[in-house]
Amino acid sequence: MGRKALTALELLIVIAIVGVIVLMFSPLIHSTREEGRRHKCAQNLRKITIGLHSYALEHSGRFPADLSDLFPKFVDDAKVFICPSDADASDIAEDGSDLDTASSYIYSRGYSVRDSLDAILVCDKNDIFGKDTNHRGKGGNVASLGGEVRWVDTADWVNPVDRE
Repeated sequence: MGRKALTALELLIVIAIVGVIVLMFSPLIHSTREEGRRHKCAQNLRKITIGLHSYALEHSGRFPADLSDLFPKFVDDAKVFICPSDADASDIAEDGSDLDTASSYIYSRGYSVRDSLDAILVCDKNDIFGKDTNHRGKGGNVASLGGEVRWVDTADWVNPVDRE
């Protein structure tokens, strides 16, 4: 006759092995999640940059004074202005009235389409001391005037400067 049930000791051993496996993979799962958030954040910055350029086409090559000028005509979804990694983000009002204060991104004012394509136009909120950051002080996404969006580590971080 064969056994039909597990003993308590066998069950405990199986639970312990599963627990060890879960603990081994939990950092991998967390880093994969953050990588997905970084990618979504980069997509948001691309959409904002496209909106800025669309705005500039209608305004003699000048970018808007504030990001709120993009909503809803040039960027129709207010969620684009929130980084998925920004733990301090609040919901933006449906009319976009609080977009400049609630946005997860820093916008460099005063540029035009004639300026250097390498100029930082929009980027993640990032304080090099690890406070008030979108990606927990590990760096952030940066969108240049030319439309390139890239990841910059905290060690190489430079906050954009308004030209006004």
